[in-house]
Amino acid sequence: MAEHEYKDEIIRRIKEGNYKDLDDLYTHFRNEFLSWGMKHFKLADKDSMIDAWQNAIIAFYQQIASGKLVHLECEVKTYLFVLAKRYLIKTVERNGRTESLNVNDISLHKMETSMEFDWDDPMHFQKRQLTSAMLSLGAQCKELLNLKFLEELSLDEIMLKKGYNSLNATSASISRCLRNLKDLIKDTLQNDR
Repeated sequence: MAEHEYKDEIIRRIKEGNYKDLDDLYTHFRNEFLSWGMKHFKLADKDSMIDAWQNAIIAFYQQIASGKLVHLECEVKTYLFVLAKRYLIKTVERNGRTESLNVNDISLHKMETSMEFDWDDPMHFQKRQLTSAMLSLGAQCKELLNLKFLEELSLDEIMLKKGYNSLNATSASISRCLRNLKDLIKDTLQNDR
């Protein structure tokens, strides 16, 4: 069986619910990824590397299950390593650690530059729905929700900034906007079916 047929066969079996292939991939390449990670991410601990590997396997499965991944142009190992590397970079950045990443693995670097990673976040679909719904909201609701949830202003601060007469009026306006947002998301879900 040619290599591309083998990769397609693994994807097909996982899509059909054969989780043994996922377990095998997880186990087969795990230690190799950990060794690679220790070499290239000296400030990351082993637990972070294990988490990154697990997240890569989960993202790989989710891509297959959603039908977004039906064929690979690269080796399965390379694909998984790129995913895990991205998760590891996010972890290192989130922990405020900076380090120079030594990317000597040219095949991994080339593959990463040719892949799209907007989906490697397990919450990507929900974030996309939320963004779409937010764009449909009126300007006042957008501003109120941004002040409350992105800028994390208190009700008092929002009341003063927006000129509301009371905390109750401020809270009621935010609640109304959240209800509108929820309805827009529900509509989006129903239209996607």
